[in-house]
Amino acid sequence: MNAALPWLALMLVLWLGTSYVSYHELARQASIELERLSSEVSIELEKYRSLPRVLATHPLLANTLNVSGPENVRRANLLLEQFNRDLGSDALYIIDAQGMTVASSNWQSPNSFIGEEYSFRPYFTQAIRGEAGSYFALGTRSKKRGYYFSYPVVRNGAALGILAIKVSLSVIEQSWQNADFHYLLTDNNGVIFYSSRDSWLYRALTPISEEIRETLIRQRQFGTSSIEPLLTGRTLQELERARRIFLPDERGMVGYVQRNRTMSHAGWKLFVLAPLSSLYPPILRAMLLASVIYLLLFLVYLYWRRTVVAKKELAKVNGELESRVEKRTKELRHTNERLIATIEKQKKTEMNLRQAQNELIQAAKLAMLGEMSASINHELNQPLSAIRTYSENAQRLLTKERYDAAMENLAEIVKLNEMMAKIISQLKTFSGKSDGQIEAVPLATSVHQAVAILQNQIFKGDVRLHVDKIDDALLVDAKAIPLTQVLINLLNNALYAVANNPSPKVGINVETRNGKARVTVWDNGIGFSPGQTQHLFEPFYTTKTQGLGLGLAISKRIVQSFNGDLTASDRLDDGAEFTVTLHCRSHENAS
Repeated sequence: MNAALPWLALMLVLWLGTSYVSYHELARQASIELERLSSEVSIELEKYRSLPRVLATHPLLANTLNVSGPENVRRANLLLEQFNRDLGSDALYIIDAQGMTVASSNWQSPNSFIGEEYSFRPYFTQAIRGEAGSYFALGTRSKKRGYYFSYPVVRNGAALGILAIKVSLSVIEQSWQNADFHYLLTDNNGVIFYSSRDSWLYRALTPISEEIRETLIRQRQFGTSSIEPLLTGRTLQELERARRIFLPDERGMVGYVQRNRTMSHAGWKLFVLAPLSSLYPPILRAMLLASVIYLLLFLVYLYWRRTVVAKKELAKVNGELESRVEKRTKELRHTNERLIATIEKQKKTEMNLRQAQNELIQAAKLAMLGEMSASINHELNQPLSAIRTYSENAQRLLTKERYDAAMENLAEIVKLNEMMAKIISQLKTFSGKSDGQIEAVPLATSVHQAVAILQNQIFKGDVRLHVDKIDDALLVDAKAIPLTQVLINLLNNALYAVANNPSPKVGINVETRNGKARVTVWDNGIGFSPGQTQHLFEPFYTTKTQGLGLGLAISKRIVQSFNGDLTASDRLDDGAEFTVTLHCRSHENAS
């Protein structure tokens, strides 16, 4: 009896202490699992969120919605099919202003969306109002769960229809990795649309109003489900704040430690549930271990002569404990490694996006060099022809032993060679890649390099060029090669604008004010038509008969990366002008 009382006290202390530690450890693991899963789902959503905004600017989509002839629809179907294949999404489709699907990436599928009416879907009503739309629902045709993103297709300020993209979000099902936890994804009404337990799927956590139920059924967000509640007598807000909740399953009401997070971009709530029953094994093990140790100590006290045997037994028990601790440590390390891998994946995605932008800028430079190839050919052919003539003359003079005259011919050849080397070095410098670091760039050097590269084109067009005198000490915050690319693109556009002018004029004006330098490239061409300036910097928009429509969009992105700006306007007299605004840098801060 005297030995039983201390044992009971020890068991009580162990029960309370181990329950406290195990509960907080379980809650901590649930928080880690919540962080991992929410990060993976957020990354998957962000991959697709901005795609409709970019793809909706493609001119073919607006043309199809404006004039939906069979050829336009066929071309739109093929374009959407290619985009969908490259992006790995479920479907891409465009809907007209009345809610009818006009073209779709699955146009050849038996479950094609073409001809389906989706005006009842919230992502349609959001986008047709000019907003970026997003929505989760079961597909009315495929009956597959998916998340929808949408954006209006606009022409002349009016929404002709919308572009929608459906994403399967298979990453969610792939992320139910830990069998020790259950997971729920609900909408803002508390309706479960993803769950690791099928019996909870398409049910509400708490009762919802009849008005909301009728709205969800009308929108067919969850198919024909009646959306019955799992729990009654509690509000959704109370359930979200609770640290422990009880939910029904085939065994009855089961208790869980719960952690949840609102995914604000998607309007979802993510729940991670850890069964309270998982607390009992460590508590029982601890009590059992403590009982064994207590018994061993008691036996040691009673049977001190058997000390060696008792020590071996105790060492065995301690070894089991260390094995369990090591196993738990490995599990925690594995969870941490998954979190680190997820973060590295996000960093790699951001790095790939930056690299793609730099490659696009480089491709634009090479495309510009291609446009100037005829001019470059002329630049090099003249000195090459002269070199051949001087060489032949030198041969004849040498045979006639007129060495002084021959030396003069050879000297001219050297000068021509140096001139060609200078032309080629300018083109090599322009075509090279920038190191990406903003630095102090001499503005005069960039302007003169741009003029030098286009000099032959200016001469052939009989263009009168005016360039302000620029102080060699004027430095601006920029990147040398991309800044030259922007100036060449603006100067090349000005030369194109005055091609049919009987008295073509192009100029570059430079002024500094309030710590900023403003470089204006102007021409006396026909200027801009009404409303044209608001589309100049949009991707794929061009006024040239040939061209991708990317030059000005890329140039604006380049200038904005210098923390500057690029604007366009009509001149007061005639023609157009583009102004690049950059921050000046003093010599003291140039390093």
